[in-house]
Amino acid sequence: LLNDTATTEIYTEQIVGSVRCVQETEIELERNRVKGLLMQMEGRLQDVTNERDRLTSQLADRRKDSDAQKQQLMELQKRLALGDTEFNRFKMSASESENKLNNLQSENARLGQNLKDLRDENNLLRKQPVSYTHLRAHETGRNLVCRLLLEKKK
Repeated sequence: LLNDTATTEIYTEQIVGSVRCVQETEIELERNRVKGLLMQMEGRLQDVTNERDRLTSQLADRRKDSDAQKQQLMELQKRLALGDTEFNRFKMSASESENKLNNLQSENARLGQNLKDLRDENNLLRKQPVSYTHLRAHETGRNLVCRLLLEKKK
């Protein structure tokens, strides 16, 4: 019985360790992905800001020009709007990644609590007495021979 309990505890710890390792790996991968996205967004934001400043400067210069130049101005405004749209898309992607990361962290905390509960339950089961009949039900061939030899000596 003690051997079976120890084996169960070892398997439980191995499974929990494997699950925790997988979760930590997933969290680290997601964290790295989010960091990469944030770095891309910062670079893109700088590009968009520079482009916006450049286009704003061009816009001010071209307002003084002819109708043909006004058409070019409209094209520049379209490009600026596209840049803002792309930035907003990156911003949404980062927000979704952050939500995923938060969900993984809360799942990790929940699994940690489950592990603690399993260990507490295992400790309770170990300390409860069992009947002689229960012990005999789990006898192996080797234990049976030992028991019979002990009973024979009495």
